[in-house]
Amino acid sequence: MAKNINEPLERIQLPNFGDRQIYDSAITMSADPQAVFPGYAVPRAGRRIVKSKTKTSNIVLSLIGLAVIAVLYTHNVIMVNSLVREVSDLNAKYVSILSINEVLKSEVARKESLERISLIAQSKLGMMNPKEQPVFFIVPQENIQSVQEQLREQ
Repeated sequence: MAKNINEPLERIQLPNFGDRQIYDSAITMSADPQAVFPGYAVPRAGRRIVKSKTKTSNIVLSLIGLAVIAVLYTHNVIMVNSLVREVSDLNAKYVSILSINEVLKSEVARKESLERISLIAQSKLGMMNPKEQPVFFIVPQENIQSVQEQLREQ
């Protein structure tokens, strides 16, 4: 069953809810709000509403506070820069001390060498290297004790 679109639509009569009176009474309001709502404050006619002004002392104190903060920040930056410079100087000094320490270690190692010590002993002190190996004696313990007793008596 196909519908013909040329036929007029049926019109339905909607029921009357009768709520128009509720909306009409809700919208109407008295011209004097104090009569409807007791305690309602209405500004007086002819008087302008003035915004509260900021006190001059508050502005001055704010500016002084900002100045103090700026000075403290600047002082902090200066102190940090001086500490960075001091750390850099101390690092440079540390590196130079390390290099001097290495030079001194190499000089000590050179002066400790056996060749240098034997050369100085032969030339300045007249010492000679032994031609024979030294002989070691094994002395019995009682002989050591008797020698120690004789040394104590003297």
